[in-house]
Amino acid sequence: MNLFKNKLTSNSVPIKTNRTAIVGAGVAGMTAAIYLLRSGCDVTVYEKHSISGGVCTGWKRKGYFFEGAVHWLTGSKADVQLYRLWRDTGILADGVKTYREDPFLSITVGGEEIYLYRDLEKQKKHFLAISPEDAKAIERFYRDVKSFLHFQMPVVDIKGVKVKNRSKSKLCTGLKMLPVLIKAARLSRISTEEYAAQFKHEGIKKFLSEFIVRPDYFAVALVATIATQIKDGVFPEGGSLALAKRMENKIIELGGKILFNTEVEKIAVENGVTKGVTVNGKTELYDAVIVAADTVSAQNLFDSPPSDKWIQEIKTKKPMLCTFVGIGVRENLSNLPCSICINEKITVGGVDYGIWGLRNYSKHGEFAPEGCTSLTAMFTDDSYDFWKKHKQNGSYYEQKTQLAAEIARLIEKHLPQLKGKIEVIDIATPLTYERYTASHKGAWMTVKEKSKNYRFLMPEPVCKGIKNVYFAGFRTISPGGLPIALYSGFRAAQYVCRDNCIVFEGQI
Repeated sequence: MNLFKNKLTSNSVPIKTNRTAIVGAGVAGMTAAIYLLRSGCDVTVYEKHSISGGVCTGWKRKGYFFEGAVHWLTGSKADVQLYRLWRDTGILADGVKTYREDPFLSITVGGEEIYLYRDLEKQKKHFLAISPEDAKAIERFYRDVKSFLHFQMPVVDIKGVKVKNRSKSKLCTGLKMLPVLIKAARLSRISTEEYAAQFKHEGIKKFLSEFIVRPDYFAVALVATIATQIKDGVFPEGGSLALAKRMENKIIELGGKILFNTEVEKIAVENGVTKGVTVNGKTELYDAVIVAADTVSAQNLFDSPPSDKWIQEIKTKKPMLCTFVGIGVRENLSNLPCSICINEKITVGGVDYGIWGLRNYSKHGEFAPEGCTSLTAMFTDDSYDFWKKHKQNGSYYEQKTQLAAEIARLIEKHLPQLKGKIEVIDIATPLTYERYTASHKGAWMTVKEKSKNYRFLMPEPVCKGIKNVYFAGFRTISPGGLPIALYSGFRAAQYVCRDNCIVFEGQI
């Protein structure tokens, strides 16, 4: 093995000395790979699936593409720290078109249309126009969202890492975020449902409490979600698959390797030190290993699972699961908002939903045949046991067929122009996500419930008892999501560099 020091040739091209294996070619794993490659490491990414992206994915059915992950990317402006990471990884590369549809959401309650606009001033006027008696609550909502417009996820270098281009955090940015932290502490103590209860207007109350995030999530999730949509949320051209492909191409361009259809069976450990990974019964030697698969299910990769406190705590966190539905319709719906509310009760996976939404991709012609539209719906709750039971007793596909029929009925009732024009309904359950990603129960985020003690924690993603094993992904920083996957990969790469005397190239 080597001394883990990267040296420079006369033309300043790093000689690859450290060998790092990354388990999982999701956004977190590929981000870590890109930064380590840029820092002079020799990187191999192992992916059990046939494509990259992990839960950041989509798929085609009968000519329709169903976007399974990206709704919007926050941090798309050059003055936001996160933007640099989107650029470094190729996600928002030059020439990548982005979209900002407005209004972003629409709901009809009692015959009245309620919208969520990208312009906060316009949003305030809209709420006041339909419910002047809620002026005080609307003003409070306006101030809460406005304060969160100053929030941005800090991208800071870890302590002790040597960095060529250090991440810059401006003092003025930090000062602007102080009121946000105060509000976050207050909003973390109440649920979204409790926050919406301050409104008298039943439509606004329903809109805020049920349609944007789940009613049991803490209110910070609601306000922050609206703020990111208003501030700089964009949808990248091509969605998840194109995004993952750009990252994959960046890895290849930098000299890295991605081995698809290749499952890591074990993390090889000897005397408390990582030796590499076991694949097809053979141990491949590496200086460091980053586990970018689900941290809970990845415990099976160790003969003696890590006992670190932060890993044990992760197991107690409530996972966010999803029953995902893709619908292909023979109709152009470009005259409708990009998010359409169905204000009708439906039961999915044994869970009742009083209101649910359709994501309308009519503005993205590449997602459907000409004159047609791709729609998606996500039902986020823990329905794993329901689907598992029906899988075991043989009625799994029957349940999916019944659900598809009910979804078609309600869509045609709400949008009568689609009667007889639904060409395909494709359903992915938590079992589907579990099968393709090996994530525990098919989880892809962590639920942030209300708490008396608001804390945003980022534990060191390391094993105290095993040297040179690191973790990245949605479990390492809750609640998860694409920005956190991105940052967790960035951070894991810095830990490898810090512990192995490598200069982290940083952001270009």
